[in-house]
Formats: sequence, C-alpha cells, structure tokens
Amino acid sequence: MKQVEIGMHVRSFAFIAVAGVVLLAFLLPVPGGSEARRTLPAYYPEVYEGMGRLQKVSLGERAVTIDATRYLLARNVAISTLDFEHAVLSMLKPGMEVGYLLSAKRFNGYRVITRIVQFPQGWVIPN
Repeated sequence: MKQVEIGMHVRSFAFIAVAGVVLLAFLLPVPGGSEARRTLPAYYPEVYEGMGRLQKVSLGERAVTIDATRYLLARNVAISTLDFEHAVLSMLKPGMEVGYLLSAKRFNGYRVITRIVQFPQGWVIPN
C-alpha cells in the first residue's frame, strides 16, 4: 500500500512541476512588449551577429552607424525590411531597430555588414 501511495505522490509532484514550468513560460514578459510577439518574416536570418538602433545612414559612403559604432556596407549587402525581402539602401532610416551579419574581413579598419534587416520597434530596445 505504501508503494502505491509513494508512486501517486511522485506522479502528482511531476505533473505539478511540469504545469508550473509551462505556466511560468507563458507569464514571463517577452522583450519589447506586445509588438515583439509579432513573427518575423520567413526570409529573415535566424541568428544575428549584432542588433541595435540605426543612428545614421551615409548613402554616399555606404556606411551606417548603429549604437555609436560605424560600419561599412558590403558592395552586395542584402537589405530586408518587414515588408520587402529585397529592399534598397535608401529604405534604411535612422531610428530603425536592426539586426545584422558581418564579414570576417575589415576594410580600412571598419567591420563590414553583409546582411541587415529591420526589426519591429521595441523588438531590440524596449519602449
């Protein structure tokens, strides 16, 4: 009889523990609030080397400043926005939150961005 009672207690404890973890996962805040719950387009990379707020776009120099760091843009940089998989450089605007991938090589001492994508406001930097 004691063996049956112990087995029931172990199963009950396991169920409560699993239910608690599942409930906690739903209650934890998502970074960036409700806007961050939006699903990113399927054409976005799954991993980024950096994320931040775009502060300056220098079209003529093919350069951007993200969180006070200057980067050059590769000649064939891939740019995506929430609405366009293949966007153009002029669509990048200061204030956008972005994610990016970098070349392994530097040019004139600067890191070079090979892929840059726009995130929804509040995704990277909570409002």
